[in-house]
Amino acid sequence: AGNRFVTYNWSSGSTSRYARVSLNNSYSITAKDVFGRESTDDILVYPYARLNNMTTFICQGDTFKVDLKTPAGFTALWNTGDNTPQLNITQSGQYTVKVTDAIGCFVFDTINVIVDEPTLSPVPDAGNNLTLCEGEKLFLTTATAFDSILWSNGSTENFIAVTNPGNYNVYGITNSGCVINQPFNITIAGKAPVAQFAV
Repeated sequence: AGNRFVTYNWSSGSTSRYARVSLNNSYSITAKDVFGRESTDDILVYPYARLNNMTTFICQGDTFKVDLKTPAGFTALWNTGDNTPQLNITQSGQYTVKVTDAIGCFVFDTINVIVDEPTLSPVPDAGNNLTLCEGEKLFLTTATAFDSILWSNGSTENFIAVTNPGNYNVYGITNSGCVINQPFNITIAGKAPVAQFAV
């Protein structure tokens, strides 16, 4: 309860500003300020693990397992069509669940999952081959940010400017712990044209 009040009366019997609560219970409080005006409020303590629209990152191939730990008598219906308190997530997206208690009261909850998959841009073909123009930049991209990067030419930047054909490799690890360790072969198709602007 706010500190502008002078007396507090909880339905649990507490007369302190704070009250100890337990899961799957409802509470009410009546508080009186210095002018004698009363305010009341009702509080519902949720009996399951709230998602609170949180955002989490997973790596490609990983599974994020959600378990609401709802008590007996509660139902859960996800926007994926699943109707269990548990959900295994492997793809990026927004996942919303409707949790309903035994008397029909319900609440919606949401979690956002992003698959953090570091990749080269442009993307090599299935044989890890790239055809680029001399001087063209090759970038390492990700959904978050990189903690460390090392190209086979010694660069630690998130890109290299390609000047020579041959075999290359890049290693990177993102802030969320996802790793790329990719060999690739570059063929130089020629020099990129340079635009000339007359003044």
